[in-house]
Amino acid sequence: MDGVGYLPPAFRVVADFTINALTPIVVPEGNPDVFTFSVQFNMSGGYGVEDGAGLQTISSGLLTGQGWAEVVLARGGSQTDGTPLYWARSATYHFTPAAVPEPATLALLGAGVAGLSATLRRKLRVR
Repeated sequence: MDGVGYLPPAFRVVADFTINALTPIVVPEGNPDVFTFSVQFNMSGGYGVEDGAGLQTISSGLLTGQGWAEVVLARGGSQTDGTPLYWARSATYHFTPAAVPEPATLALLGAGVAGLSATLRRKLRVR
């Protein structure tokens, strides 16, 4: 990146995210070995791209988002009281796009602010 060559492994990505389920996760009756469910979530965290040795940060940033996830859980044993333990076999996250104002809306807002400031200037000059 930026004209610098990196030998393999060229880079590594490190990430730290918090993902919060917004709806409860319910294990189906009979405690199946594998089951799939959908859940709403929000997340936030950061990432960094480092050189292969982890000595230099090449890029970093923050990520936030929300949406819904489809998660496949697999049974991975039981607690001492017999309650089943599950682990995530896979998860697919579907992010909801953020609302972005249309350019016409921003132009209209700008025209309104300009008109308001012109009116205030005229009133201040008259006095």
